[in-house]
Amino acid sequence: MPTATLSSYLTYTPSGSISPASVIMSVISPTYTVQSEGIINIPIGTGAGLPIPIPIPVAFPPPFVNDINVLVIKNTNVYDMYLSLNGSGPLFRLAPGGEFIAAHPANVALFGIPIISAMVITTTAQLVAGSVSYFVFGS
Repeated sequence: MPTATLSSYLTYTPSGSISPASVIMSVISPTYTVQSEGIINIPIGTGAGLPIPIPIPVAFPPPFVNDINVLVIKNTNVYDMYLSLNGSGPLFRLAPGGEFIAAHPANVALFGIPIISAMVITTTAQLVAGSVSYFVFGS
């Protein structure tokens, strides 16, 4: 099976220092059987409160539950967007240029609550065209 590797790095200047420090936060490499990536365009005139589903590939026929091992959503829109997971209401705002990243090294469906769906929701009427980019790896 293919593997997706997500590496997190944090570079910052510690208190009392003039030199930046770089820290490897984590490296997560789950295997996956399905993937989806792309850009969702949000046209001018789109109203506030519109839910926009992130395309989630289907890994297995029912009754199996998809499990998203890596989910990256980047708000490339000029407006804030709400983020919703698993059919919830808006969980939080994703600022322009902001990213939501969720990753785990193995399926959690047997031991926890997996991420099986995601959507962004417009917070205001779109006066200019925008977009949201996404990467989904699951099994």
